[in-house]
Amino acid sequence: MSQDITTLPGYDAAAPLLEVSNLCVTFGTHEGEVPAVRHVSFTLRPGETLCVLGESGSGKSVTQMAVMGLIPTPPGRVTGKVRFRGIEMTTSSKATQHALRGSGLAMIFQDSIAALNPALTVGYQIAEVFCARTGASRAAGRRRAIELMEQVAIPAASERVDDYPFQFSGGMCQRIVIAMALALDPKVLIADEPTTALDVTVQRQVMALLKRLGEELDLALLLITHDLGVAAEQADRIVVMYAGQVVEEGPTDQIFADPRHPYTEALLASMPDLAGVSNRLGVIDGAPPVLSRLPEGCAFHPRCRFAKAQCKAERPGLRDAGHDRSSACLRMDEIFRSEAVNV
Repeated sequence: MSQDITTLPGYDAAAPLLEVSNLCVTFGTHEGEVPAVRHVSFTLRPGETLCVLGESGSGKSVTQMAVMGLIPTPPGRVTGKVRFRGIEMTTSSKATQHALRGSGLAMIFQDSIAALNPALTVGYQIAEVFCARTGASRAAGRRRAIELMEQVAIPAASERVDDYPFQFSGGMCQRIVIAMALALDPKVLIADEPTTALDVTVQRQVMALLKRLGEELDLALLLITHDLGVAAEQADRIVVMYAGQVVEEGPTDQIFADPRHPYTEALLASMPDLAGVSNRLGVIDGAPPVLSRLPEGCAFHPRCRFAKAQCKAERPGLRDAGHDRSSACLRMDEIFRSEAVNV
């Protein structure tokens, strides 16, 4: 039978819903230790959508895999704290971690087609975890699958519950994967690039679905994306990552209106200007660093137009940027105050 997560050791209803503190993930390779995630911290509140934003290779997905306890060890090594309602997940027993996955936290993986077994019906796959964790009969599981398919707006759910994944479009497969994640009524839903390989219209439908489900079910959503438009529309708060590190965090509207890190500013400059003031897209020169050979000082300094000698020698950490914001830029006050004067 499924365990009530409120009975787990350490559970505290007054504690933050999800709290990540000083999370580090390294992988052992033939070149030595590769720091994929470095000292990442954030808090997710009930009903909130927190977006983790950054280029490919910035550590977004590895961070969320570590939060879910899905990093294979070895070759991975995870340090730091991940707490769900006060329960320390990184050091808890396998039984506690198992109980929290699905009931506390659930994850939508990036490739919905790869996440589904082509040899099993979608109804069976949606109901599988529900039956395994609750002891429900196959008939009850089938009813639950239909209910979840209706909840994610799959037409004719009772007729399509016995269909196979290949009989659905990419957008419908993504909805099925979302239904699977909702099977045990989680409190936190982690969505890793949930609109990958979908056309623009279907992307909007999927994101609207996630927003609706968050409101109806009081879900907190941890959204991983490199799509600035999705972040702007969906997120309450944004965490910007670069080279495995958080470089800026804050409320979405403030970050888009007034970034406090050169990398965030460069990302925003790469967006099309819908107002028509400029036809030129901003470009971030160079490429993200190789994680096994990070540059000295700030990891972004080789690509930063503001970099000085200090940036090449001193590695910055997050510091207060005012108004519930933080930034990992050594020259934040100097750069952004002068830019504000020049506007």
